[in-house]
Amino acid sequence: MRYFLSDLFIPLYDHLQYQMIHKEPVQACSVLLLESAADFDPGFLCIGSPGICREVLSQQRTGTLLLAAEPGQEDALVQSAVCVPEEMNFLCTSLPAPALCNLLNRFFSGQYGMVSALQNSAPYTLHQLVKNAHELSGCSIVLLDEKLRFLYDKVTHKDSRLIGSLLLDSSENPAPVSLLLRQKKDLREPVFFEEEGSLFLLIPFQKSAGYLLFSTTEKERFYTAFAFSLAELCEPLLLNQKRVFPAKDMSFQLLFSRILAESSETDETCILMLHNLPNPPKKNMRLVLVRSEQLPSGEEDPSLLHLLEPLKEFFPETNLAVMGDEIVILLSSEIHYCPLEFSTEAFEGLLARHHAAAMIGNPFTSITALRVMYRQCHRMFPIAMAVRLDGEVRCMNFARYTQYNVIDICARSIKSILGGSDIVILCHPGVLTLTRYDRAYGTNLRDVMFHYLMNDRSITRTSAKMFMHRNTTIYKVKKIEELIGESMDDPYLRHNLIFSCLLLRYRELYQKEGISLSVFENPGGRARQRKKAPKEE
Repeated sequence: MRYFLSDLFIPLYDHLQYQMIHKEPVQACSVLLLESAADFDPGFLCIGSPGICREVLSQQRTGTLLLAAEPGQEDALVQSAVCVPEEMNFLCTSLPAPALCNLLNRFFSGQYGMVSALQNSAPYTLHQLVKNAHELSGCSIVLLDEKLRFLYDKVTHKDSRLIGSLLLDSSENPAPVSLLLRQKKDLREPVFFEEEGSLFLLIPFQKSAGYLLFSTTEKERFYTAFAFSLAELCEPLLLNQKRVFPAKDMSFQLLFSRILAESSETDETCILMLHNLPNPPKKNMRLVLVRSEQLPSGEEDPSLLHLLEPLKEFFPETNLAVMGDEIVILLSSEIHYCPLEFSTEAFEGLLARHHAAAMIGNPFTSITALRVMYRQCHRMFPIAMAVRLDGEVRCMNFARYTQYNVIDICARSIKSILGGSDIVILCHPGVLTLTRYDRAYGTNLRDVMFHYLMNDRSITRTSAKMFMHRNTTIYKVKKIEELIGESMDDPYLRHNLIFSCLLLRYRELYQKEGISLSVFENPGGRARQRKKAPKEE
């Protein structure tokens, strides 16, 4: 088993008197209690009495030796430590030899158990392996390529900020890990270091370009032996993934098509393909879908080529793909919420000039999430175009239309679940009453209620939004509560009413269907006399 001797500081914390570490990491298969100096073996952690240790130190040049001292032998500790060879690791403890041997055996038994559990979790993919290792150890694990870009990771919440700061270069200074690699130039051996109270182990892969970063903020839960075993398990999987595709000549257009087609490549392979693109994405990604509302005059080919050139002003050309009737753009960031790094105002102007619209998806980090996000945005695009309010921006955010996504899913599954095909049955009855009342009397109570609720029941803001006098708004709110039969003080009712308004808007503007006749209308469909409608102030 391979590990750093710092692992031993955990069980030996109260007993360690002196240490002289010359060579790490250590390769040792077990603990050996020496009966004589002749029993010493560099392949073990050897434990001996002061007399045996002095004899070993005078004869051996390499290995790891632990001195087990009896009470009153402190002078022997000092005398033994003076003659430690430069290639020898030497630790002095205040424990008797049997107690020290038992303590270390229990410690390594736990380490072997974790490694065995990880090995027995096969078959696995890289993603599953990193996840299993994180669950077994409680430590943060990051797989990096040769340029310190994220491949896979499972990071605890406490470690997330620090790991990002270690790996990301700022405009003023290189990241600490980047600086470390520059100083060592040819990093072939693992590096153990501490930063802001957290322990880190950076292990370079031996047969492939990349690194395993293993870290924790809890020093008593840092297992370097487990980290080395994980690196050995990761490397062949990483090599197998890299063999199945060419490292170059893969365009985003082709790769995106293969991802959507869910071809024979695994998600792990697709992640590696993404990192081999000419302009590889960072850890956190977004998709932007762009569609044309109308083609330039005289153009018949809906290929969107007239949009590609202006879009290159905002996005790298290598991250654009034309997919049917839309252009797909891949954005990325090291920040978890993947902020937009272009001027939304300027982008809005471009869309207006070219009679186009855009849908910005939510952030994601995996290939599965990429597929799901694209399909949701693709499905939501025409719905958002139909239901958006007059004057709303052309650059639409998927998060803004999340509830319409839920409504669309309901509309597609309602028949199989509830036995009916009309999503109106999901509406609050009060909103249906307002809709029928508006149709019968030519009022706008449903719109007033929607904007009243969306403006936190502010009479002033609602009046400004609806271009109404304050007294008119107050009168209509009272009328609304009278018709729905409930007070809008209840927050659950308010949420239900807003959702019902969105649902009817989906039905009327996207499905282009109305609702049935009401008690306010004649059987022939004509509204009763408008003069019977309540008089507004």
